[in-house]
Formats: sequence, structure tokens, C-alpha cells
Amino acid sequence: MDTGELKGKVTGRETGVELPFVNISLEQNGKEVAGGSSDFVGQYKIGPIAPGKYTLKSTFTGYKPAEITEIVINAGRTSVYDLELTSTVINAGEF
Repeated sequence: MDTGELKGKVTGRETGVELPFVNISLEQNGKEVAGGSSDFVGQYKIGPIAPGKYTLKSTFTGYKPAEITEIVINAGRTSVYDLELTSTVINAGEF
């Protein structure tokens, strides 16, 4: 069976800066089927992936989790989906 692949870039929404080492997972019917992480310059690549519809999720400390539903993977093609993560404000209080 022919497979496809998924790639993209992960950046911070407020700054546009590439985010390294972001956890990326690809789920189908609520189960993780593939995963990886972004590299030093925020790029990620996952494959081979069976054709179908998936949900792309990402998590990274200091940022809100992101999710894109209805990701379509086609045989013999590379699908590109970029992720923008929103930072969270962590209030450490006074020391």
C-alpha cells in the first residue's frame, strides 16, 4: 500500500519564532498512530503514514496544546501543516 507523509513548521503565535523540540502526535479515531518532535529550527516530518484523515496534536512546555482536525494524508504525497502555538503566562509569584 502506498503511504504519504506529513511535514511542517512549529512557531510561537506571538513572536513567529521557530520552536524546537515540540512534541507532535498524529491520531486516528482517538489513538496515536505516529509521532515525533520538531528539530532545532521548528521543522517536523512524520512518515510513512497510511492514507486517511487524522488529528494533529502538539504539546510544548510554556505553550497551550494545539490541535488540527481533519488532516488529510494522501498516498504518494507530502501534506504540509504548520502549527502556531500560543504561549501561556506562568505567574511564579514573589520569592
